[in-house]
Amino acid sequence: MSRGEITSMLKQLSICYGVMLTMAAQLAAAVLGGDISVTVKGDDGTNVASASVLVERIVELATPQTVRWKQRTEWNTTTSSAGLFHLSGLPFGHYAFCVQAPNTPWLNPCEWDSTRPELDISPAQLSVNKTITLKRGATVSVRVNDPAKLLPQYEGKAGGAHLLVGVRGPKLMIHLAPVRAEDSGGRNYEVVIPFDTGTNLIVTSPFFQLRDANGMALSATGKSSVRLLVPSGKEPPKFNFTVDGHR
Repeated sequence: MSRGEITSMLKQLSICYGVMLTMAAQLAAAVLGGDISVTVKGDDGTNVASASVLVERIVELATPQTVRWKQRTEWNTTTSSAGLFHLSGLPFGHYAFCVQAPNTPWLNPCEWDSTRPELDISPAQLSVNKTITLKRGATVSVRVNDPAKLLPQYEGKAGGAHLLVGVRGPKLMIHLAPVRAEDSGGRNYEVVIPFDTGTNLIVTSPFFQLRDANGMALSATGKSSVRLLVPSGKEPPKFNFTVDGHR
């Protein structure tokens, strides 16, 4: 074998070796996946700590009939005191995020027709750094007075003995207002809504009788619906209801 043939063979072996290394690296990346480092902030620049984060990987599959189905794989995590979270070993794909920050004025980007934050992990982009910025909303407070302590007396013990407090969103979805405080005289509920967005405050119970702040009894169905729109920068109104009996 001549020197030229040996040199050519070595070059070919070198090329094959390089291809094998590249394929091995790509295979390792596919198996090990990528990682994301995300900082969650409010739109005033503050870090959002202890927020619950849902990470969804969205895969679109095409059938022979060209019908497209979405298969989602989910991860749940929580932001640190600095508003950070990190996930590693994520498979390649397209990701979207929902962020719920209880007891804060920050809106979940998955609600109220907001655009969800998204990113991609691929062989060309194995490590991604991203900042998610949450919009500030208006915190609507609802006080439910319960002087006779009927709520704890009947809730979970009598049929229909529950009280729903929330707001109806643009897609007719009810966003429940969680209880933020409870005392001997009643409960305080709070729910965050976007500014400049019309909605309805809903207070309803099929069991308890309630009156509004003017002393007017709720309808026979036990439901109150109040139109609500808070302009940017304005304080939302406070609402007051009283439980004064049951059906």
